[in-house]
Amino acid sequence: MASITKNMISDAFIDLTKEKYIDKITVKDIVEKCNITRQTFYYHFQDIMDVIEWSMQQRMEEILSKSLKATSVQEAVRILVSSVEEDPEIIIKLMNSQKREQTERLLINTIRSYMQEMIDKKELFIDMKRSDLKMAMKFFSYAIVGILLEINHKRKNVDLDLISTQIYQLMTGEMFNSEDI
Repeated sequence: MASITKNMISDAFIDLTKEKYIDKITVKDIVEKCNITRQTFYYHFQDIMDVIEWSMQQRMEEILSKSLKATSVQEAVRILVSSVEEDPEIIIKLMNSQKREQTERLLINTIRSYMQEMIDKKELFIDMKRSDLKMAMKFFSYAIVGILLEINHKRKNVDLDLISTQIYQLMTGEMFNSEDI
């Protein structure tokens, strides 16, 4: 039951982002849209940022689930990159809100968690020193978030397959093995 209520609150927030600026959405707006009490809202979430964080985590779990079924790491990267196409408006609105800094930090942490799960479940980079892997994950988390935000902002003439391939080649070092260098 708690999961159903959390989903309902999350969906209401997302619906409200289509009607008003994120900074103008209040707990009152959400509880009215869900037809629940403030007490019910606060039982499930601390504040609106908590709703945003939970919603992003749910979305990343869906993407991770799809990625784990991928036949290759390159396909998994493609699934992650293509996820920005599904609902770009909310990210744009979050980045244009007063919650930009929190959103960026949340995206970076979410991508890092996603990468850690992929690495653990697919048993990738097992020969890499832990400190090097930690630095690589930090670097790629920031890089991927930056790229995804740019894709989300441009949204026109973006070749997601090419970007996915390039990210994969950067991650594996293949890009640096090119004879064109």
